[in-house]
Amino acid sequence: MEPWHTVQNQTDIDALLTDFSGFHDSCLVRAEYRSGCYVDETNAMRMSGPGGYRLRLVFHSQWAKPLELLFTGVRVFHIAGWQERYSCDILDCYLAIRTDLVPGRDDPIVVWADGDCFDPKNIPAQGLLEEGGYSYAAARGLQWRWYTEGMEETP
Repeated sequence: MEPWHTVQNQTDIDALLTDFSGFHDSCLVRAEYRSGCYVDETNAMRMSGPGGYRLRLVFHSQWAKPLELLFTGVRVFHIAGWQERYSCDILDCYLAIRTDLVPGRDDPIVVWADGDCFDPKNIPAQGLLEEGGYSYAAARGLQWRWYTEGMEETP
């Protein structure tokens, strides 16, 4: 099984972008979100801590092996689906660790988006089906590994 690589700094980001060709000529194939919350057998609501909020994204590329991103402590995500005048291919991406996104605090937040012009502090308000939107995720942590179909185990 492929090992997980943790993104902790700019060097880790640069390595991921180099290994996956900057997400150029790639596409999002699969997304799975889990909150970690559930109702137990006694009908009690069980809440998750920040680590329970997880988003898995799987990408294919014309230049690299399939890639899996695992966001932990998910704060927000948005997936842009089918659009009439836009294709599904990703030409570049935004990937950064930001400390200026949580009001009044300097918590490090990893932000990924499917376009290098994405600005997490200026996300345009769009109508529900307005086209040209970004897919993006912001979370406390990010890990990645090369993906093999059927790999469902997460750390």
